[in-house]
Amino acid sequence: MPAENNSPRFMCRVVLALLVYCLQVANGYSSDSFSEAVYKNDVTGMEAFLAAPGPIPNIDVRGANGKTALMIAARSGDMGLVMKLLKRGADPNTVNINGGTPLMFAAISGNGLIVEELLGRGAAVNATGSNGWNALMVASAKGFPDTVRKLLDSGADINAADVYLWTPLHRAAYENRILTVEVLLGYEGINVDFQDDHGATPLHLAAVRGHQEVVEKLLEAGADPLLQDSNGRVAADYARGGGHESLATRLDARA
Repeated sequence: MPAENNSPRFMCRVVLALLVYCLQVANGYSSDSFSEAVYKNDVTGMEAFLAAPGPIPNIDVRGANGKTALMIAARSGDMGLVMKLLKRGADPNTVNINGGTPLMFAAISGNGLIVEELLGRGAAVNATGSNGWNALMVASAKGFPDTVRKLLDSGADINAADVYLWTPLHRAAYENRILTVEVLLGYEGINVDFQDDHGATPLHLAAVRGHQEVVEKLLEAGADPLLQDSNGRVAADYARGGGHESLATRLDARA
């Protein structure tokens, strides 16, 4: 064996290739199959197999990163393909290697019709991935207010927190999703001053990013500008730390 083929990098590649092969075998992968289309994220190929009569042995076969055909269709916002998969028995509660569900992938696309269909088929609205994210957090971070509303109306936990103790409101405030912030603040029970693992609130995050409209909406909803994080910093300190002196001055005036 050549010397370079004894390197750790080469051996890692060999092991990785074997793992991929074993995963393919375990999930029923074969050439010219529905499984192959899923592994390739080939929507056209999936459509072709679904158009043919007869059962598909493993409609929930997993491809790259454990994604199923339903996840791929939901992520792409393809309502037609989603419906075909569900009618052929696709499970709306399958998870990929990170705990992601079809509902979370639908939230990424922001397709409210797909979200509604999955929820109607029994998709778990508060299912969380390995990072603690759920569909509501995804939709909030992406800024899809209509999808956020559909999820909340279906029982999504408005104060659910991820591994960093960020809530949907933290995500929306940080990403300057003003319309989503307004929707979230309109629901009863929201904790506008929820503190993350460092004591930061949605107001702190909006302030450090200089999102003035979000800051105003949070203050109108009762956010406390004097609430301190774990290092004793208040919202004005966050604004100054982000280089937003005029916003910091306004926050000082609200204190």
